Amino acid sequence: MDYEFDKTPLNRSQRHPVRSVVIFSVVLAVTAGIVYCIVPHGGEKASGGKPSVADAVVRPGVPDAAEKERTRENQTPEIPNEENSANTADAAAAAGSDDPASKKEEKPTDAPVKGVPWSGDPAVDQPEKPLPAETLDKENALSEANREALRRKGSEWLVSHTVSRGDNLERLARRYHTTPTAIREMNRLKSDVIYLGAKLKIAPGPWKIEISKSARRLRLFNLARGEERLFAAYDVGIGRAGSTPTGDFVIAFRLYHPDYLAPNGAVFPYGAEENPLGDYFLKLAPEKAKDKPLAGYGIHGAPDDAGVGRSLSHGCIRMRNENVQELYLLCPAGTAVHVAD
Repeated sequence: MDYEFDKTPLNRSQRHPVRSVVIFSVVLAVTAGIVYCIVPHGGEKASGGKPSVADAVVRPGVPDAAEKERTRENQTPEIPNEENSANTADAAAAAGSDDPASKKEEKPTDAPVKGVPWSGDPAVDQPEKPLPAETLDKENALSEANREALRRKGSEWLVSHTVSRGDNLERLARRYHTTPTAIREMNRLKSDVIYLGAKLKIAPGPWKIEISKSARRLRLFNLARGEERLFAAYDVGIGRAGSTPTGDFVIAFRLYHPDYLAPNGAVFPYGAEENPLGDYFLKLAPEKAKDKPLAGYGIHGAPDDAGVGRSLSHGCIRMRNENVQELYLLCPAGTAVHVAD
């Protein structure tokens, strides 16, 4: 028996109705899973398990932030004992406490910070290796006695010179390793003119300066007799954060009423509020390059004594005006200067 089949082609939906249903179900399931993962549930974020803002409710028995703050205000402050009082003060200073009591003791900064006033080197702005009080007293007493001796005739620090033909202050200063200013001041001359036969008292050199950064002390030695004899000692200030260089130098120039060249290139004349150099400035050069003085580096006075004994300068050695004046008078250009740690 012959059968005649329908030869009309079927479309895709008619061919595989079951497959379409399966695909639709899979897509629906995957979409539902993605939505489930994205939408927060259970009071936590999908990104890290942290409570969301909506779930930030006060749980029973756990005070909220406002309640904690009210409790803290009503509590009696804890009185620190002797063991932790120092740590408490240090922590308050580090946090920048506005408590007036914390400002009584200065807390120096570790390094210069732009916009922050410099208050000295770390820990305490004082000599790293302070000299014993007995040594300081002896040196100070010796310094005062020697200064007084320069005013007396016959002092061991002085020689007498009778002016002869061809003498003038410049030549005598070179001969005796001192300065024309010192000869003029010691003999109370009203000008640089000297007369034949006049007797002059002169404090001969050579002189030598030694500076200890760790003790913040400058010592002036006299070498006139072929040996180093301590003439005077002074307290000095040094550069911040170790900026004062060490080594062997010489005095290159002696300046009276110096202008100040600031690190930014600005120039401030003597007497200006921004000029920290005081009345005298002894400009230094390396011992092996005497004709190449260091820019902005030397020994100078200060308008006040605030910087003496501290580490506030950009590298210079600071002295009291009356002390650096003595160096200016006695020490000519070429005087050796040794700076040690």
